[in-house]
Amino acid sequence: MTDSPSLFRPSRRQTLLGLGAGAATGLIASPAVILAQTPDAIRFGHLTPRTGFLGPLGEYGVMAVDLAVEEINAAGGVNGRKLEALKEDSVNPQTASTKAERMIERDKVACILGEISSASCLTISQVAARNKTLFVNTGGNSDALRGESCNRYMFHVEHQNSMYVKSCGRSLMAQGLVKGKKWFSLTADYAFGHDLLKVAKRFMEANGGQFAADKLVPTDATDFSALLLEIRAAKPDLVISNLAGNQITNFLKQYSEFGLTFPVAGFGFDTALAWAAGKDNFGGVWPCVWHHLIDTPGTKAFVAAFTKKYGKPPENQAWGDYMAVKIMAQSMNELKSTETAKILEHWEKGAKFDVMKTRQGYFRASDHQLISEMYTITALPAVHFSSRTPFDRNQTLWCGFGLRIGTRSIFFAGDTGWGEVFEHAGRRFGPFDTALVPIGAYAPRALMQAVHADPEEAVRIGRAMQAQRLVAMHWGTIALTTEPAFEPPTRFTAAAAAAGYAPDQAWVMRIGETRAL
Repeated sequence: MTDSPSLFRPSRRQTLLGLGAGAATGLIASPAVILAQTPDAIRFGHLTPRTGFLGPLGEYGVMAVDLAVEEINAAGGVNGRKLEALKEDSVNPQTASTKAERMIERDKVACILGEISSASCLTISQVAARNKTLFVNTGGNSDALRGESCNRYMFHVEHQNSMYVKSCGRSLMAQGLVKGKKWFSLTADYAFGHDLLKVAKRFMEANGGQFAADKLVPTDATDFSALLLEIRAAKPDLVISNLAGNQITNFLKQYSEFGLTFPVAGFGFDTALAWAAGKDNFGGVWPCVWHHLIDTPGTKAFVAAFTKKYGKPPENQAWGDYMAVKIMAQSMNELKSTETAKILEHWEKGAKFDVMKTRQGYFRASDHQLISEMYTITALPAVHFSSRTPFDRNQTLWCGFGLRIGTRSIFFAGDTGWGEVFEHAGRRFGPFDTALVPIGAYAPRALMQAVHADPEEAVRIGRAMQAQRLVAMHWGTIALTTEPAFEPPTRFTAAAAAAGYAPDQAWVMRIGETRAL
């Protein structure tokens, strides 16, 4: 992307491509959402799908926007003025375009944030470019939005498909699941999925693998049985999900029900979709732009505030919309201006922002992509029952996680007992640099053995996962069980030494202590 205005005008072909999915809908059928507006308020538009297969993710985005606005106004607003969000369901690309036009021309918004559909991002960005108004994309992944369809007025908090593919792909390469292997892919049949499949094929071909098959899946599909039978017959080395929204949840549930054992990975992922899959159904290797368990002050504060307000933790789509509002407000306060031209210049010059990760983020000048850390998550087994209420025993997700960041890797065992599943998982997903293992709440054994490892079993879990370093957790917080309060670390340290771990390889951390890995 360059600074020449002529290069930011969408071509007729790009415009037609963006409008094609919604051209038959005509004018908007639903009434506009009318909000009470303070005359001196700074208004921004928020467009995101709140219905259809992306609706569950859009609702997280809406909740995050409301929280961000509430926090900003409580802190004094933007340059002493209140911030107001005009929120609407984007529905489809045509409707999104029309609503964006109305927000800019009638409601005089300072900018537009949001969206998940890459096709709708394109049409909104075209409206933004014509009107010289800022648009911050919080959920559209397509590489084309950063390439051939890039324009001066569009910025991206959400990361692009090639970043997701490379992040997950490196982990798959480390596990020997790329070179010489055959993949069977399922792809959402719309702009995001098509772009993601293209990027995935490029990665696979460059690293010595091939596709056994790639199938396009309609966005309204809920029954995957025919495709699962094809996967069973193809016997691939890896099943790849290029699906989106609740397609992922339905696929994971049915994959588990069919009893298929081929490894699974995905190049597009939202944590809410894993939560919805249910106990024992979520597995595999997945890339993630943010996770609510990231150990930074910003993430902890966001998760605490979101959970207090809504009764559940935020997921990564919530992070994108929340960060967009915070970045916008911070920039307006720093510049003491809401002018689009000044914000564009500020961001293109490399302004830094706290993005709730271990390093600050910034927008890349060439294509306006936010540059920040990416993560790869592997869902791994845990031995425990699960429930969130008295009425849903063993109906919700319960697992451990493997996390890879570049060349570094961490295994988080979670709340678990010992099981031979760890030996299998260690052979398939190990080794790990560090394993966080639970050492407490284990007595009496007759009662607790099925759900909580004792210190010796905790070391056995770490050894099975081929961890070079062990960190003790899950002890000393409350008097839950009958073992002496300070027995777990003593037994853990002795067991680790007996298993060959040096003192600096078996950590028992003090309350509040922080160590760098």
